[in-house]
Amino acid sequence: MTSNLKYKFMFFLSPLEHFQVYPLISIYFLNYDYSVTNETIILSLFLILILIYFLSFVQNLENSFYIVPISRWQVLNELLFLGILSLISENIKHKLGQKFFPLIFFIFIFIFGLNVVGLIPFSFALTGHLIVTMFVSLSVFFAINLIGFRIHGLKMYSLFLPSGTCSPLYFLIVLIEFISYFFRPISLFIRLFANVMAGHVLIKVILGFVYVLMGAGGLLFILHYLSLLILLPVFVVVIRSLVFCLLVCTYINDCLNLHLG
Repeated sequence: MTSNLKYKFMFFLSPLEHFQVYPLISIYFLNYDYSVTNETIILSLFLILILIYFLSFVQNLENSFYIVPISRWQVLNELLFLGILSLISENIKHKLGQKFFPLIFFIFIFIFGLNVVGLIPFSFALTGHLIVTMFVSLSVFFAINLIGFRIHGLKMYSLFLPSGTCSPLYFLIVLIEFISYFFRPISLFIRLFANVMAGHVLIKVILGFVYVLMGAGGLLFILHYLSLLILLPVFVVVIRSLVFCLLVCTYINDCLNLHLG
């Protein structure tokens, strides 16, 4: 009995627990499953928080935002705005680059928020599921290409043929560019998914060592304070979000500037 409880306790502390989807309210209609899961609840609450965050700008635009910041909230948001704006200006070399600020800013807030939610105990790591990261990546990828076709029309196909390519290599270069171009969203969502999964497993391993050191006593007990390194995932979350936005900016830059010679 004791071993069984111990097994259940260790399973509950498993890093894969944050990736397990289970139904909270079972709903079946016409042989289809419409059940409300923990993933649904966490994502709905998160979207509500994002909506409140953006509405706070509208509500406080006249009452709380000043030319010279007088609140920490405004200072924090201005630093975030300037950081994203700098990321865009450095990676999108086009006169229309700054018009993509709302898109890049929302992507950063969305990815950053989902990653932070995944670090909360007993929550759900949404970015640890391929369906979530795939939906975000493919949506952004298709939107960027639609914008590119609207701006350049059929000249968008020059993406697959860099200027200066000699004619005997046309077919080979186009094939390579075509495959690499459409693998971009795949690499984008797999990278984020793999990083989140590996991060949770790493946290589990570190906490396991900390638990052993705490029970050892003496000098080894002092070493358990190295668990402060667990704060590192918070900085990793920021890096993940910035890298995701950086790659999106790179893809936007390619669609705006093309390979026109």
